[in-house]
Amino acid sequence: MAFNYILGLEVVLVFVVLFVLNTFFCSSRTPALPPGPKPLPLVGNILDMPSEKEWLTFARWGETWGTC
Repeated sequence: MAFNYILGLEVVLVFVVLFVLNTFFCSSRTPALPPGPKPLPLVGNILDMPSEKEWLTFARWGETWGTC
């Protein structure tokens, strides 16, 4: 019983260490993204999408943010 408990703790510890290392090394490098509005957590930019006359909104966004 104690062997299973120790093995479980080792597995959890390995995942925690890998997560911390991944967060540390990947947070210093940000990918080069095209300019645009900042997304919200979890929903992204879905609330910014137009529901009617989309072409007018997309044309305005093109003038604001430029082309890729």
